[in-house]
Amino acid sequence: MGFYFLKQSDKSSLRDKMKKIRSMPVADLIDIGFDRLRRIVNLDLYRYYKWKGRVYVHRKVSFKVSPNTLSLGETGKLNIFPWGKDTVRLTQFVLYRHSRCIVHDYLYCNSGISIVVAANGRLEIKEAIMNNNARIYCTTHIEIGEEVLIGDNVSIRDTDNHQIFYEGHEQEVSSPVIIEDHVWIGINSTILKGVRIGKGAIIAAGAVVTKDIPAGCLAGGVPAKVLKQNVSWKF
Repeated sequence: MGFYFLKQSDKSSLRDKMKKIRSMPVADLIDIGFDRLRRIVNLDLYRYYKWKGRVYVHRKVSFKVSPNTLSLGETGKLNIFPWGKDTVRLTQFVLYRHSRCIVHDYLYCNSGISIVVAANGRLEIKEAIMNNNARIYCTTHIEIGEEVLIGDNVSIRDTDNHQIFYEGHEQEVSSPVIIEDHVWIGINSTILKGVRIGKGAIIAAGAVVTKDIPAGCLAGGVPAKVLKQNVSWKF
């Protein structure tokens, strides 16, 4: 059995915390009892599951994974940490039967996040950070590339959940969402079904993305439109 530890008093930046998380080894606790260890060290305790110490989940997280639904790449890691004691919203990670979640490299989740993959849905992530209260709801296919930064209160979903009809036409309820490498999605943004966001794009705070956004563009508004081209950003 193994556990991962991080001091609650740690005030370092998110990126520094990520570096610490990557470098820390899994503690070998075979000979140390759970209760005894908690008395010895004043550290916050995190569980890790059967994926050889590469899935670290805070004990307060609602973590429900059906059999054979979560896959990690050769170096893949999944970390879900609700920082502090004042988290109000439930932090949840739910994979229903016959769903699939693949983390190729790294997924870091902060407080209040919600990831739900419905039956037959497929969520594929290379490397991403989800900040406070960000949400992903996947019913068909959502793909997230490398170095993707997802801001607070962002919602990403590939479905309308309900059928919509207009002028005798029937809209698709669900359609895949593709977010390419090095994309920054600003706080309070919403990414809706059938959207592809190109490499290096920036989505402004509060945007509602309903159509494709080209690579290297800044997009904002409701619905989101390209505001600037040939932009870049540094992580």
